Amino acid sequence: MNINIHTNKQFWNFSLIRIHGSMPAQKCIITLENKLAQFKISLDGVVAITTDGAAVVTKVGKSINVRHQLCLAHAIQLAVIKVIYNNKKKNPQEILKRNHI
Repeated sequence: MNINIHTNKQFWNFSLIRIHGSMPAQKCIITLENKLAQFKISLDGVVAITTDGAAVVTKVGKSINVRHQLCLAHAIQLAVIKVIYNNKKKNPQEILKRNHI
């Protein structure tokens, strides 16, 4: 897990947090709260979070009282990969035509 904090004037990277084993949403929230507490920041002071679209972090976004934005760049990357790798054995012209590109 990586935490970046942004304000109007600056930002900080609070470094990576190593995750051992599974990371259900509640454990993720506790881990996030503990890391923020090291810097005397409460989750109550957080306005918004941005995450990828993994089910666990989507659940985190719904479980805490913040605005939750899914990363659009990650969504676009997943869509491009799906188109490219699901069609590896087909003719490129066929892929473009089928996807209206």
